Amino acid sequence: MASAPETPKTLTSPPAELSAEERRNRYNRAVRQSRLVAILLSDLKFNIDREKQAAADRLQPRYSGALVNFAYDDETGVCAAGVQWTVDVLSGRKKVARCKATYDVIYDGLDNFEEEVIRIFADNTAQATSYSYFRSLFATLDWASELRLPPLPAIKFVPKV
Repeated sequence: MASAPETPKTLTSPPAELSAEERRNRYNRAVRQSRLVAILLSDLKFNIDREKQAAADRLQPRYSGALVNFAYDDETGVCAAGVQWTVDVLSGRKKVARCKATYDVIYDGLDNFEEEVIRIFADNTAQATSYSYFRSLFATLDWASELRLPPLPAIKFVPKV
């Protein structure tokens, strides 16, 4: 079973004068060199208040995702990013259901990069990589719990480089 490095190593910081163009070039090199090793579901919480569900007129899902942890080892070239996805199902202001799932997204092939570049890489790719897995998981939970919500939408990510 693949796991994230426990403690990131001390890395050489990028030069203070690293231009936006050089940072973008290094980021693009990281994208070309990286290999996706695993997408692992590491935590899942799902609950429904059936009384609130029975009294609800209309259910409205709200979802969000965030990078919650990051580790990088420049000697092995392994990067692990934890992404947490949350869906709150509301009826007005009342929370009827909640699904919270955390995925560990692991890449290798990233040796000899500055941590700043790999952090940007992880921030740009880990959410996009894990979202379809979460979307599928939530659809299964929605079906099994008979919430009868529409599918979560396909979303677009704008890279930050």
